[in-house]
Amino acid sequence: MRNLNELINLLRETCGSLYPDRELDSIAFLIAEHVTGRSRTELVINREEGFTKEEGERIREKVRRLGENEPIQYILGETEFYGLKIKVEPGVLIPRGETEELVEWILLKEEGERRKEKGERRKEEVLRVVDIGCGSGAIAVALAKHLPDAQIWAADISPQALNLTLHNAQLNNVTINPLLLDILTPSPTFPLSPSPTFPLSPSPTYSLIVSNPPYIPESERSSMALHVAGREPDLALFVPDEDPLLFYRALAEFAKRNLTPDGELFVEIHDRYGKEVVALFSNYFSTVELRQDIHGKDRMVRAYNG
Repeated sequence: MRNLNELINLLRETCGSLYPDRELDSIAFLIAEHVTGRSRTELVINREEGFTKEEGERIREKVRRLGENEPIQYILGETEFYGLKIKVEPGVLIPRGETEELVEWILLKEEGERRKEKGERRKEEVLRVVDIGCGSGAIAVALAKHLPDAQIWAADISPQALNLTLHNAQLNNVTINPLLLDILTPSPTFPLSPSPTFPLSPSPTYSLIVSNPPYIPESERSSMALHVAGREPDLALFVPDEDPLLFYRALAEFAKRNLTPDGELFVEIHDRYGKEVVALFSNYFSTVELRQDIHGKDRMVRAYNG
C-alpha cells in the first residue's frame, strides 16, 4: 500500500460489491486521513505521496475489516456529526445525515423564536431539552454545542450508550445530564432506576423532547446492507411489523406527562409512515408538522400545542 491511488484501487477490488465507487472514494479519504493525520486537502494535493510501511499495514487492516461488512465508523472509532467529532463503537447506533437535518430544524426554529421574542421565547427561564434514545449522544451534544444556555439531558436504556454520550460531551466541551430510561415501560419517568454511574436526580419538565427512535420494520431487515443490519444494534433499528409506531406512541405518552404546556416534540421517522405518525400525534397535540429531508422523503415531525 504505497499511496492514495493504490488505496482507492484496493477498496474497489475488495469492497466493490458492497459500496458504489463514489462512496468508496470517500471512504478512502476517511481511512487515509485517520491513519496519516493529513487533511483531505493535503491528500489531494499530494496524491502520489507515499504512505509509510506502518501506515500501509494499518490501512490494509482497515480495508480487510470493511470487506467483512464492518461499518467504517466502527473501524475508525469515530464519525462526524453536525461538524463535530463523535466517537462511535459497536453496540451503539451510528448517527446519520438525516438526523443532522432534524438537529438543523430544531436550531433554525429556536433561532427564529429567539429573534421573534427577543430572548423571551418561553415563560420558563431555561430551555430544557431531552434526547430520548440518545445512542452516541450525537443529537444531545450538537444541541448543547449550539444552545449553550440550554440544559440538556440524554436518555437511553443502554448504560453503554450513556457512557459513550458522556465521553462525546467531554470530547466536545459540553455538559450533558445522563438518564437511564426504558421509554416502553408503563408510565416511564426519569430516571428509570438508580445506579452507581447514573444516580437518581430530580425529574424536571422539559421544554423540548427530541428522539430518533427505532422505526425499521423487521420485514425490511433482509433488504438492508449487511454493514447496517448485520452490525448495528437491533435494539436501535428495528420494530415489530405489527406495531411500527410502537416508540412514537410511547414518546407521545411521555410527552403528555413530561412536556411543558408550550413545549415541543421533534422526531425522526421512517419515510413510509409520515401520515401515520402525524395522525397519531394529532391525538396528543393541536399542531403537527411533517417535514421532508433533502431527498424529498418524509423524515421528521414536530408536534406542539398552539
